[in-house]
Amino acid sequence: MKLTLVTLLAASAVQAISWQQGNNGAVLWSNDCDWSGGDIAAIATTGEDCATQCLATVGCVKFSWRSGTCWVKNYSAGSAFVSSGEMCGFTFGAYNQAIAQDFADPSIMLDSGGTWYAVATSGNGKTVQQASSQDFYHWTIINDALPAVGAWVDPTNTGIWAPEVRQLGQGSYVMYYTGKLPGQNSHCIGTATASTPAGPYNPAPNPLICNVAQGGVIDPSGFEDVTGARYILYKIDGNNVGNGGVCGNTVAPIHSTPIMLQAVGNDGVTLIGNPIQLIDRGAADGPLIEAPSLVYWDGWYYLFFSSNCYSTPQYDISYAVATSVTGPYTKVGAPNAPLLITGDYNLSSPGGATAINVLSMFAYKKYNLSFLSKVDDEYVNFVFHANLNGQNINNGRAMYATANICLNNGVVTLNCAM
Repeated sequence: MKLTLVTLLAASAVQAISWQQGNNGAVLWSNDCDWSGGDIAAIATTGEDCATQCLATVGCVKFSWRSGTCWVKNYSAGSAFVSSGEMCGFTFGAYNQAIAQDFADPSIMLDSGGTWYAVATSGNGKTVQQASSQDFYHWTIINDALPAVGAWVDPTNTGIWAPEVRQLGQGSYVMYYTGKLPGQNSHCIGTATASTPAGPYNPAPNPLICNVAQGGVIDPSGFEDVTGARYILYKIDGNNVGNGGVCGNTVAPIHSTPIMLQAVGNDGVTLIGNPIQLIDRGAADGPLIEAPSLVYWDGWYYLFFSSNCYSTPQYDISYAVATSVTGPYTKVGAPNAPLLITGDYNLSSPGGATAINVLSMFAYKKYNLSFLSKVDDEYVNFVFHANLNGQNINNGRAMYATANICLNNGVVTLNCAM
């Protein structure tokens, strides 16, 4: 589906603010509107250049212009309101290319110190690529987060995919990653730990979860529930043992590719009980579903996932919802899902999304992160990948980022505006 830009109504007027794209899709803007507060700087420039000034300013996510002055603004700016003769806009839509190089299967973590970290599949000479940011929009590539892998990983073809880092507590971090088994075409999930968010992470000698009989397991993702209970989500890689076709699984009989939920201890690596299946592929999903990411808000659990084959234009980002962490989950359909498909905002094959988890959502309470704003709002931070060249997978997949997603009563809205 095509995303609908949200229209905001000013509290004191019935006139609507109608957003439109600008700067090649990097911003949304409108005439006759403004934001209250949040000023970083006032810059003398033309209205046409105001969005460009914001994009070039670290920390700027909103901007307004009037009579030759551009005000670049940060997170703390209030909601948009009607103001005749002004122009305003914002930068964080679902299409900002945050890391313009191959940075596939990205995941994010907000450290208790206030720094964002992103890790991604092997590439560019690193086993686990890593970047950091102070404002979620300007990212810097940093050190290899996992320079050495577990002894169980094939040393000639490591196959390190879709890593994710979670903070367990002060000075305690765990990484989940996918690695290939020696002499096989199957993957397992491994773990590594560190005392600092950037690592380097020290790998455990043995894998945590395998399931070779059903094709192996990939795409691990950590989740902390509001109860404090911890889980790992992952995909059983059934298409890996499929009978051929697109992504190995469009020739009958079609294999299942379920998303599983595994309880773990407070250390993030001790398995508790048996895994629970949350959802599986269906006819509308093509050969597979994968890349799970779970977030909780206001009585609802939102399970993001991708369906169809990652190397095709049909790859997408969708979600399922439940009122219990263990389900049952219901896949959301039109008009609310898929969230992103090829063609939306000139994206090509968007997928592999990660949403901020409960630990980060409630970091305000756990770590008193007063530098953040919108503490009581339903916004989540969200990253995903899409083809770097905007056409196909040949040049890799860049990381895109947005902090403008709203969750309400089981419905996810992108570009919900402020």
